Amino acid sequence: MPEEIKRIYCNNCSRETKHLILSHKKKIEFEEEGKQVVYFEEDNYYLSECMGCESITLYIESTFSGMNDEYFSNQYPPKTIRKEPKWLHRIDGDAISFKQSDKAEVFREIYIALKNNMPRLAIMGVRALLEMVMVEVIGDQGTFKKNLSKLKDEGYISKYQFQAIDKVIEAGHASMHRSYKASSSEINSIMDITENVIESIYINKINVNKINPTPRSKK
Repeated sequence: MPEEIKRIYCNNCSRETKHLILSHKKKIEFEEEGKQVVYFEEDNYYLSECMGCESITLYIESTFSGMNDEYFSNQYPPKTIRKEPKWLHRIDGDAISFKQSDKAEVFREIYIALKNNMPRLAIMGVRALLEMVMVEVIGDQGTFKKNLSKLKDEGYISKYQFQAIDKVIEAGHASMHRSYKASSSEINSIMDITENVIESIYINKINVNKINPTPRSKK
């Protein structure tokens, strides 16, 4: 029997790749009235392996009455909107003040929400994380706006970062109070800004402290 191959999105490769179908199971359910089918549903389950990185994915194609034999698909694990930054493990190892608080845990929970297609929860998490970072670094000034302004005034963030974080916080408010749901591109922009701020405050400080140039010799 020839091998079955389908193109499926691979989270590890971050793109659609060829997958070898390891197992296929079709399930059909229907309802009849007399001898006439009044409703049917068909689900095709494919256990697949990426032919590049060998990651395993469960891919499901489904159709039901009224779709004119058109299929929609789902997969597990779900498509990853955003991966954790590669430097995240350094926070665990080097940035002690980050590691010993709940910030590292909240940071990871944001990516878990994104992996499970929960953008509102992810953006609320970003808002909470940024508040925790600001309060730790410059103390609680009473409001988000005052915290953010002092963070800029004391040189922890640039003017551009100040403006960007202000928009991220507004997105967090909208997610909590106005049922705002960020698009994939908006989420990526929000995460770019958030990761940049965390990296600037914690990781770059570590990098600077590790730079020890050899003193110029006296002639």
